[in-house]
Amino acid sequence: GSYILGFSDFELGGQDDIFRGGIQFSSGYFLNDRFVLGLRETASFDRRSTSENLDFRSWENELSAFGRYYLNTSGGRLVPFAELGGGFYNVNTRSDGSYRIDSFRWLGEARVGLNVFVTPEMAFEFALVGRHEGRASETRVFEDRTRFPEEYFTNFEGTVPDRNTQLGIHVGVQFFCDKTNDLL
Repeated sequence: GSYILGFSDFELGGQDDIFRGGIQFSSGYFLNDRFVLGLRETASFDRRSTSENLDFRSWENELSAFGRYYLNTSGGRLVPFAELGGGFYNVNTRSDGSYRIDSFRWLGEARVGLNVFVTPEMAFEFALVGRHEGRASETRVFEDRTRFPEEYFTNFEGTVPDRNTQLGIHVGVQFFCDKTNDLL
């Protein structure tokens, strides 16, 4: 069988006193010459460190499974695809001695895109992404009641009926390994 490995949404930077880094990896297995089953992992980290404001650290992790169908495998450099997937998204934010927020969301995603092959084994990927998230649970604990008065910042543990829908553009690089079927 053939495999697909992808990297995208790479982010590394800083602004003033905030550092942010993140990357998305994907891998999949071709069940036939058109259909791929795979997993996608996104991880990122934020850190703010100052002497005058609250320091915080935030870790984000997303894991999802997807099914991708290539609409055309006739040998061209442009290969369109459609994809459906689902998974979860977890965020942990901490400020030592001040607050702790943990959030867990379920997500569903649809992509319509195009692989642009530059070699038989490598393609740039461009996709329109529709995504819907629903919060399943959240925990908020505020320890510093001077900065976070209880009348405005209540501690909470439970389910929050929060929904979020997004539409965006995805850009990445895909590598096609051990191919027994040719998309190009």
